[in-house]
Amino acid sequence: MNNYIDLSNKNILVTGASSGIGKSLVKTLDKYGANVIMIARNEDKLIEIKNSLNGTNNKYYPYDLADIDGIEQLIKHIVEENGKLDGYVHSAGVGPTCPINLTTYKFIHEVMLVNFYSFVEISRVYAKKKNNNGGSIVAVSSMASLRGDNAKMAYCASKAAVDGAVRALAVELKAKGIRVNSVQPGWVNTEMFEEYLKMGGDDARNRFKNNPKNTVVEPEEIAETISFLLSDNASVLSGISMITNAVGL
Repeated sequence: MNNYIDLSNKNILVTGASSGIGKSLVKTLDKYGANVIMIARNEDKLIEIKNSLNGTNNKYYPYDLADIDGIEQLIKHIVEENGKLDGYVHSAGVGPTCPINLTTYKFIHEVMLVNFYSFVEISRVYAKKKNNNGGSIVAVSSMASLRGDNAKMAYCASKAAVDGAVRALAVELKAKGIRVNSVQPGWVNTEMFEEYLKMGGDDARNRFKNNPKNTVVEPEEIAETISFLLSDNASVLSGISMITNAVGL
């Protein structure tokens, strides 16, 4: 057990738990003693991850976060089965590419459903007294919130919306003893990054040659930062968006 970060017996909810940063975070939280409650669409992947963990009180709930109307009932069910929550990390996200001339309202709406609306809805339900022990909410945002990218307007806008919501929620939920922060990773070696390279071809790969601004880190490194924000060691931090692996903007 790491003597600096201790999440023993804390009920931590993680969305997007079946891949990328969310998957690495689940394993890191398990290492720090948390009871990890995983949400993702793919049940087979959730079962595989749960079976790889050391803790005995980890749970998983297959769910599509695009179904906003069912989220409150889902959280109610989770709390009934596991007790009040001590933390929530929104790692679920989609990052489709679409040029502006093809970017319709429907396309933007579908991105916002998972990246932003579900984050706000879970935060709203989490904040009800019957559902939490105070604790910490952390959203996985992106450097895309601060700098644009070609054909990624909807994704960039969704992450900027998350960071704006974090600052407002931090003020509103302070009285309830709930801290709210986000992390803004640059490039992370996940499935989403691999898909970006595949679609972008040589042009995308060339962005990472001899360019210190485009450092690629492992998801485990971001998971450690999130674990810190969930812990009592970060008790004075709320309303911040923490830039991780970026040299300049």
